[in-house]
Amino acid sequence: MAYFVNVIDEQGNYELIDDEFIGLYPDLDFNTLPKLTDKQYQTYLAKANGKERFVNGEFVYEQIKVDMQAVISTEKSAKLAEINQKAQAFINDLAKYNETPQFERDTWLEQAKEAKAWVADPTVQTPTLELIAQMRGIPLDTLRQKAYEKAMAYQTVAAIVAGQRQGYEDRLEQAETLEQIQAIEPMYQLPQGANNEQTD
Repeated sequence: MAYFVNVIDEQGNYELIDDEFIGLYPDLDFNTLPKLTDKQYQTYLAKANGKERFVNGEFVYEQIKVDMQAVISTEKSAKLAEINQKAQAFINDLAKYNETPQFERDTWLEQAKEAKAWVADPTVQTPTLELIAQMRGIPLDTLRQKAYEKAMAYQTVAAIVAGQRQGYEDRLEQAETLEQIQAIEPMYQLPQGANNEQTD
């Protein structure tokens, strides 16, 4: 099998013609067309990218320019998404989100609000906690105290993880190369002794 190069214009645009299809080009004189050597053809296969030209009897290969800033921007967006996703997943695991239905999680903020208000003023009304304590059959003050402790623990944990997440984001903003971006491997952890409980 052989290949001929039919140069179409002065810029070196061309078409490559398989010798098996010579009959489809009755107007071409294949005796005058450049015929690729095996080495030229193998090089062509390895380097062709659609931008090459055939000039003065040989291929001129044009490198495809890569917009590295665009690549880095895309990589940073993906890495930031990873940083955020892992932070949220870490918090979700500590808070046992998957073990608690959504409607109950929706009460956590109100429970925390009532518990903090009760600590500040023991005479304040805590209707949500009162109903939960009644339905659970446990002393109201026991639940209030437990809700308060868990709210404060969650607040501490959230601050720790937020600080770690922001640290990774700072590193990402300072990264200037793909290698620096890819070297960022977000891992979240609590200091030894940190309370990781969450309200029920």
